[in-house]
Amino acid sequence: LRIDNPICALVRCEGNLFLAVGAVNNLCLGSETVNELSLDFLANTSATVSFQIMCLVRTPVEDDLSQQYDWKWSQKMDGTCMNVSGRLIHPLNPTLSVRNPGKPTYLFESSELLAYGATLLEQILPEDIRANHGQRVLEHCAAHILHNEPALSHKSTCLYKIRFQYAVAAQLIPGSPCSNVPVICIQCGPKKPAIWRYNLGAHFQKSHCLSDPRTWPMDVKIEDAEVDGLKVIWNERQKYTRPRQTRVPKNPLAISEQHSSRLAFR
Repeated sequence: LRIDNPICALVRCEGNLFLAVGAVNNLCLGSETVNELSLDFLANTSATVSFQIMCLVRTPVEDDLSQQYDWKWSQKMDGTCMNVSGRLIHPLNPTLSVRNPGKPTYLFESSELLAYGATLLEQILPEDIRANHGQRVLEHCAAHILHNEPALSHKSTCLYKIRFQYAVAAQLIPGSPCSNVPVICIQCGPKKPAIWRYNLGAHFQKSHCLSDPRTWPMDVKIEDAEVDGLKVIWNERQKYTRPRQTRVPKNPLAISEQHSSRLAFR
């Protein structure tokens, strides 16, 4: 995959998912910007792709005499999507039309685009969470560990392979009753997976045969305020606040039948 190559990805607009066709404008592997990326590396958790959305219009007959392709790139660009996970990107190899001298353009077929959209939708995982929600993720996991023990207590390693900032979450404050963060076990060393802080006690007992808490090399004490605060979060986990209705309703987003993803599931 190279800069300017066409790709497609799912984007959200006014609560609806759409398939966006775009042109790559930046590739990263970890912290390094690269000019090209092997397709095998797109599944790498450190691979990200930035792209600019391409504006598609209906294909006139003069651009496709076979009438096989019903969409073409208008050579206009729209918004930019930054640092999208590589596994949520689908490379494209569209037909190139050169019937208009000096203005080559890409041609697309609806059936193929619908198939790409359905494939990308199946690849979306529950852990595709925005990084700025990290503190809520930690609280949710902590509530499971303390108040739904069968769920996580038998597995002490951190189960969630997502990146987020948790320096603030490590501090116990009234608005965030949780100091459960992934930590490195002193006994295991940095080459082993991180351990949820709340699971350190179980980890020392099971993995290092340290049954006496006085022999544990790390502090595992959980404050009562944490237990009580997370109990509230656990008890209210199924409660959802109703969004307030706006006084001036927005005009509904007009979606043509040709653009609807419902066609992919017929």
